[in-house]
Amino acid sequence: PQRDDMKKLLDEIDTKYSKEVYLVLSATTKYKDLQILVGFGMQLWMYATPIIYSTSFVPEKWKGLFLLNPVTPATLMFKNAFFGTDFFSLKYFGFSCIITFIVFRNNYF
Repeated sequence: PQRDDMKKLLDEIDTKYSKEVYLVLSATTKYKDLQILVGFGMQLWMYATPIIYSTSFVPEKWKGLFLLNPVTPATLMFKNAFFGTDFFSLKYFGFSCIITFIVFRNNYF
C-alpha cells in the first residue's frame, strides 16, 4: 500500500518535471541560439542525476550539494520504490518538491 502511494506521488512529480522541460524546450523554437545552451545544459543535468550510477560513488563531502539537484531525490525515490536500492531522504525530497512547484508556477502562469 505504501509503495502504491509513493508511485502515485512520483507520477505527479514526473508530470510536473516534464512540463517544465517542455516549456524550456519550446523557447528554443523562437530563440534558435538557445538550442546549443539547452542541449549542453541537459547533458550536464543528466550527468548530475544518478540514473545509471549509485549514490555510493559520490564522496560524502559532496553528497549535500549533489542532493540539491531537484531531480536527484525523485530519481532516488523511483529506485527505492521499484528496486529497493539507494537511500532516500525526505528532507531533500521536500526541497525538490518545493523547487519543482516554484519553477512550474513561474513558468506556467
